[in-house]
Amino acid sequence: MKAILLIAAMILGTGAQAFAQETVELNHVTTREEARPAWVCGLAFEGESQGLQFIIGSFRTVAYGELNCTDGLGGEYHRPVRVSMGTKFISPAIGIGTFRLAGVSAEISLFNLHPDVLLGQYVVAQGQVAFVGGVAAFTAVKVQPPQIAAQVSIQLLSGFGAHLGFHKMTIEALN
Repeated sequence: MKAILLIAAMILGTGAQAFAQETVELNHVTTREEARPAWVCGLAFEGESQGLQFIIGSFRTVAYGELNCTDGLGGEYHRPVRVSMGTKFISPAIGIGTFRLAGVSAEISLFNLHPDVLLGQYVVAQGQVAFVGGVAAFTAVKVQPPQIAAQVSIQLLSGFGAHLGFHKMTIEALN
């Protein structure tokens, strides 16, 4: 699956950035580098979800893991991250319960110089269901022109409850 995503990203991204150069600030150092056509990333994480929400209320997920990325030119990137998802007090979501979760996600990022741009806020559609054990999935999108990132995740749950809704997800670097 990762190879298919990498090939698709390379095809889509190469035409737009074949020899582009970009000036960026990474870790407080400004550099001028050749732009990469695409990054394909995987994120393995463990965490917890809990809450009570029927349009009004709160439902939160916090997980920790490592973001691992590769590009078609041999570049690699590894970074520990915190993933947090949550709804506002009034939000298009319903849910009740507490879950422990372990999951993986695949992310494809186009028109980015470096995977650090994957950190930040995403719009998420998520569903979780567990009665002792269960499954969950979410799809997330981040668009900050000219950069585009999409993420798909599947998780295994332990706990009791159900949650379905739209909200925001934040991926933060831990160091």
